[in-house]
Amino acid sequence: MKSTKELLERITSICQDSHKGYKLAADNMEDDNLKTIFNRLAQQRLLFIEELKDDARTLGLSLDDDSSVKGYFHRVWIDVKDFFSINEDQAVIEEAIRGENEAKETYEEVLKEDLPAFIKIRLEKQNLLIDGALTNLKEFSKETAKML
Repeated sequence: MKSTKELLERITSICQDSHKGYKLAADNMEDDNLKTIFNRLAQQRLLFIEELKDDARTLGLSLDDDSSVKGYFHRVWIDVKDFFSINEDQAVIEEAIRGENEAKETYEEVLKEDLPAFIKIRLEKQNLLIDGALTNLKEFSKETAKML
């Protein structure tokens, strides 16, 4: 069984990966709507991290929020796919959807663990916001695909 600190670091790591990936995507988007969406999602993930750090401090914990090696390769993949893709907006949206699905899996795995109730509530709320992001990204994916 993992400690609360390890579980929170796992979540903050995926949030850090998401933040960096969304920021990178926003910086490389030409479509203003997508740029705005990705910037908002990047900011949302920073908020998630800060909320979790605050909760950890309540427990007397300090979190290491470095992004993961896996996240680094995810961001590099976005760069490469963006460079070579015929429709880079669609490719980046699809990769963002994949990343959100991975985040959901991580949240759901961590939520199965023994955590303080207030942490579970925080994670459940964040997981619902990830659901909303996933829905929005899928809608943008459909709209972008129609334009092809």
